[in-house]
Amino acid sequence: MNPSPVIRIAVLIIGVFFCATAIIFIKASAVHPVLLSALRLFIAMALLLPLFIRDWKKEPIPLIQCLRFSLIPGLLLGIHFMT
Repeated sequence: MNPSPVIRIAVLIIGVFFCATAIIFIKASAVHPVLLSALRLFIAMALLLPLFIRDWKKEPIPLIQCLRFSLIPGLLLGIHFMT
């Protein structure tokens, strides 16, 4: 079941809006940048984990293969958030 093009465009626009306005909240925050990046990654993980579990139940993939494809990009994203 694929979402309609209207839903896809709406999600894309909302995502771009949140990415574009994130810097306002980052600059206004008194939280250390490393902690702030960890919180952002934790929130993203919490939001995406149910989707991952749903898809993993439909088509199980060995966990080591999932980690192999996501470990380096995740580390690079964490480093990017800290800088």
